[in-house]
Amino acid sequence: MIKTNKELRICRNCQEEKPLDLFEVDARAKGGRTNRCRVCKFESNNKSLKAFRRLYERQTKYPVPIETDEQEFTALFDIMGRACTYCGSKYESTPTIEHITPLDMENSRHHISNLTLICKSCNSAKRDKPLLVYYEQNFFDFPVGNLSNVVRHIAYFSERTFDEVVEELEEQKREYCEARGWDYYATFFIGRRDVPKRSRTGRRHDVSLA
Repeated sequence: MIKTNKELRICRNCQEEKPLDLFEVDARAKGGRTNRCRVCKFESNNKSLKAFRRLYERQTKYPVPIETDEQEFTALFDIMGRACTYCGSKYESTPTIEHITPLDMENSRHHISNLTLICKSCNSAKRDKPLLVYYEQNFFDFPVGNLSNVVRHIAYFSERTFDEVVEELEEQKREYCEARGWDYYATFFIGRRDVPKRSRTGRRHDVSLA
């Protein structure tokens, strides 16, 4: 009996070791195959397409123009579909599409620059809060490195600078606080780069969003 040694590879999504021929073909990847198995690709595509269709289902409540497509949603699930963009925890169920600037706020968009994936827990907690308000209220569960990555994501896909995005996020927080009679500086403040910060415990933090 002749034994054949099939090359094995671990799928980056399901973490299962499988024969190489069960992985996607991609001439750009090492060995001509990606690190994602076909099963995970199929499941990811199904989730992304369902999520994309939900944008149209929400048009009645939020008549915001749809400026994205199925291909971008598939890429979003492929790149961000393993761990929550905010808290960093691995998904135990299907991730939730998050509008970084909530749909009921001015200048919100169905655009890749305003979309990411988060866990159900973060989605439930953030609701209609601006990003910086949510960050400041969940500082210990939302690492500043993750916040910085979100700002970079917005800046890259909206073709703006990092600081321009931070300015917009600060203005959203300011308007949100004023509408509720809150003191803008009462919570943990995220401002310009290299400004000393204080946590809710009173300890100082040197936070840089760079």
